[in-house]
Amino acid sequence: MTDSAFDLNGIFDFSTASTAVVFADKPVVYRSGWIVRAWAAAQQAGKKVIVLTPSNAALTLPLSELLSRSGCQRLAV
Repeated sequence: MTDSAFDLNGIFDFSTASTAVVFADKPVVYRSGWIVRAWAAAQQAGKKVIVLTPSNAALTLPLSELLSRSGCQRLAV
């Protein structure tokens, strides 16, 4: 499926042909509806999704579970 098959505008903070990035600049990052929608849209588009967080951010258990799935990862900077 391609990006033109459905509207991805506003779901990702940054996107390339193979990767979608969402920024979560918070001290505690949780599995919000926004992150879940981004992950689902990336899966439908055949992209991997990266959740970009501060290096000292804490992750909730539900978000950690989502990040353990194929095609989803955290980048702590």
